[in-house]
Amino acid sequence: MSAKPRKIVFVGGVGRSGTSKVYATLIESPRIDGPANFESKFLIEDGGLIDLHRNYTSSYSPARFHAAAERFRIMMTADLRPTGKFGAAPLDQFIEPEYVTAITGRFLASLRAVEDDAEAREGRFVDAAQTMVGAIFALYLHPESYFCEKTPHNLLCFDFLSHVFSAAKLLHVIRDPRAISSSLMRQNWAPDGYEDCCRWVRSVLSTYDLKLRQGAIARDRVLELRFEDLASDEAAQRRRIAEFLGLSAGDLVPFRLGEDRMNAWRGDVPAEQLQWAGEYLRQEIERYGYEP
Repeated sequence: MSAKPRKIVFVGGVGRSGTSKVYATLIESPRIDGPANFESKFLIEDGGLIDLHRNYTSSYSPARFHAAAERFRIMMTADLRPTGKFGAAPLDQFIEPEYVTAITGRFLASLRAVEDDAEAREGRFVDAAQTMVGAIFALYLHPESYFCEKTPHNLLCFDFLSHVFSAAKLLHVIRDPRAISSSLMRQNWAPDGYEDCCRWVRSVLSTYDLKLRQGAIARDRVLELRFEDLASDEAAQRRRIAEFLGLSAGDLVPFRLGEDRMNAWRGDVPAEQLQWAGEYLRQEIERYGYEP
């Protein structure tokens, strides 16, 4: 029987904020493990566990749940394959597809077994989801280590993730929102134009901040980590991460980020657009301690 994840840290942030580099360094550490170059997708992507949970519990109807269960089955058995719709590394880089199919089948059968008992569904979902995730990532689960998973929008869904994984923690990787917007312009999946990218960034950060204010995300389970500080004051930031996770700084591999390119984005955006962004993103710039 596979172990359930007990110590888990999620990495999240606005896309292009540095989450991939932070994650890659973390999993080099002896007390943190996770698959390289990987985003799970099935936890919080459209059609993933987060949607299945809602259609099984708070928005339950037989038709909605069965449709959501079928979408989830397809995600796990087809969409996450090398030829599937997601560009990230597939599950079968570290687990056989037949095993994923079997795990998914057992998970959905476990949910269906108590579908007729409304009071039992919530507890069954949490228990079954933990068991499924533990089975899929068994290679990376060690009693004295953290399992780490990186998907940028873990930031927006940590209320769900911390509900399913009660001991979970979140590293929120922050970068100057104007720099993120500049980087987003070069991505084929992001909005077109600098101003629309700024609106994207604001929509994500304002949603996260609202959840913090409302208490949906517990502040003591989140560490906000400025990407720029990992370059300028690496040792201090490594100590912050270690303390947050209950580790020693020596348990973590040093972050090797150069300072020379941290402000290069200022030369990539016309002055008038930077001035507009400074006004439009003023609240976010001040909230995270950046210079106007």
